[in-house]
Amino acid sequence: MRLDKIAVIFLIATGSQLYAQRIKQDTLTRNIEEVVVTGSGYQQNIKDAPATISVIPQSDIKKRQYRDVTDVLQDVPGVFVTGGGGSSDISIRGADAKYTLILVDGKRVNTRELRPNSDGPGMEQGLLPPVESIERIEIVKGPMSTLYGSDAMGGVINIITKKVSQSRWRGSLGTDTVITEDSNAGNTYQVNANAAGAVIRDILGIKVNGLYSAREEDQITNGFPERNIKSFGGGLTFTPDAQNTVNADFNFNRQDRYSRVGSSLQEGGRSKTNYEKHERTSYSLGHLGSYGKLNLNNILQHDRSENYSRGMEYETTIFNSLDTYDFGWHILSFGGEFRHEKLNDPGNQLKTDSATKSEIKRSQWALFAEMNWQLIQRLNLVTGVRYNNNEFYGSNFSPRGYLIWNVNDQFTVKGGVASGYKAPSLRQATDDWGQITGGANAPIPAVIVGDSSVKPEKSFNQEFTVMYQDPGQVVNISVTGYNTDFTDKITEVRICDNCEYNGETYLFVSRQTNVDKSVIRGAEANVNVKVTPALNLRTNYTFTESKVKSGDLEGKSLSRLPKHMANALLQWSGTRDLELWTRFNYRSESLPGISRGRASDTTISGYSLLDAGTVYRLSPNVQLSAGVYNIFDKEVYNSTGASEFRIDGRRYQVGATFKL
Repeated sequence: MRLDKIAVIFLIATGSQLYAQRIKQDTLTRNIEEVVVTGSGYQQNIKDAPATISVIPQSDIKKRQYRDVTDVLQDVPGVFVTGGGGSSDISIRGADAKYTLILVDGKRVNTRELRPNSDGPGMEQGLLPPVESIERIEIVKGPMSTLYGSDAMGGVINIITKKVSQSRWRGSLGTDTVITEDSNAGNTYQVNANAAGAVIRDILGIKVNGLYSAREEDQITNGFPERNIKSFGGGLTFTPDAQNTVNADFNFNRQDRYSRVGSSLQEGGRSKTNYEKHERTSYSLGHLGSYGKLNLNNILQHDRSENYSRGMEYETTIFNSLDTYDFGWHILSFGGEFRHEKLNDPGNQLKTDSATKSEIKRSQWALFAEMNWQLIQRLNLVTGVRYNNNEFYGSNFSPRGYLIWNVNDQFTVKGGVASGYKAPSLRQATDDWGQITGGANAPIPAVIVGDSSVKPEKSFNQEFTVMYQDPGQVVNISVTGYNTDFTDKITEVRICDNCEYNGETYLFVSRQTNVDKSVIRGAEANVNVKVTPALNLRTNYTFTESKVKSGDLEGKSLSRLPKHMANALLQWSGTRDLELWTRFNYRSESLPGISRGRASDTTISGYSLLDAGTVYRLSPNVQLSAGVYNIFDKEVYNSTGASEFRIDGRRYQVGATFKL
């Protein structure tokens, strides 16, 4: 059945009731009025923020029974969620996922150093909080290195959790089940719980949360592995007076993955079973201070992550300060960061005459300042710079500038330039270090050799945005164009195939190196419409193009992401208790990209996905949900006809949330 017929049936079924329902204020059509903090370090309306930002508020999350954060991000313009089945990764504006900085309440979430070749999807997805614990999600697109440092070269996703109430208790218990129509594909089961409230009224509050998620292994060669996630955490909020708040948080996460020959693991590999066990423990202590015009936000964070199957340990200690001072017409953001990281990896493949290196350490620090100048009424200029100092790479400056013009209450025009900076990972920049790679299916391993001469990656971004909101808040429109130039991008250069290196035989040997210049450019358009008081339509379109500008690979696409993406979400909330929704996602064909220093000859087919579902509030404390995903059971293939870039097929979801 064609999509237009489905849309007509949906509208006929609901249209007779639309105008009879009560008027509801839909947050989807008020995104421009959302308050954000990630773009500048202090609260401001999204139209005044010196960046292109998308916001997913709690009211939007409540209207859908989202399974996890990657599901929430599917509809955001400029954001591409790859894969499925617990192996998703998140990229922004065509940049590799490793350039996306993920924060939870301003604290970094990063485990890429734990992976055998510092890459691979799916880990962060399992480290993020349950959607029931989330207040809102802010997505900043484009380099944010001035405020957030090296990891924010592509953009920032800041997941802000619900605050602890100092006067009352709240909590919830949620269950979710996803059944695949294909009996060879694995089902998913999930349960989560959270509670928060006052221990001493107006002085001391506490929060706790936990999650268990299980995905069965596919009975499909090269399918998704079995994955189990167990996580729990908690925190204390101490408010001795109106000016000071102290937060102490703890989180633990464990992920287990299994692949077996005869199920998802291909025969002929190095083992019959591939097992991975990952654990992450995080502690943080934060202080918020409000002293008139001066506001302080300081966080001390220590993370310890372990990859038991590889014997790897990665520890980071970070102190971050992001403070503001309000001069009246001008606002100053300032602060600094100190970071120490240590990796212990006995899997170094390069043997030397002396003891094989297994530990790498590195420290770096930074200072930054950014001023929001109100030049005249409705016209602001934001200028900022960050000074980075890395013990391996010395100093670097990352500046940015942004102009915001609120033409009137309906139109906003803004744009600017920003630099990006990303230091090489520990293993990328270490001589006598060989990272094992090649996958469990390979008959013998491959190795990636580090190189201390590798330089930090840099980028320069230009963007321009026009935003419109009609006086009746019926239509919101925004259009953004951007261009990002990369220099010294790090990639692999193949040294040899099926060869001997350092006394061992490998499938291939690659070396880390900086490559020639490249560019990513594109455009994003959003149109949000309140069709009726009960019916909302949110649509967006993203165009992305990337190319290598010089060298042997000149003219080749930098990444294998689709050139065109479109999303549409239709939500009907005409009764107090019933919500209906349908979602359409389109991804065009992905052109051949570059992988490990070589140009791919294959394309990935385009596809369209249609989902639909409902949320029903059985009582003020009980919410039920049901949905069908990938209704037309689409698959994705490359140009050789082989299945690649797997997505989940048709599946059925049921869930329930019980508020305590």
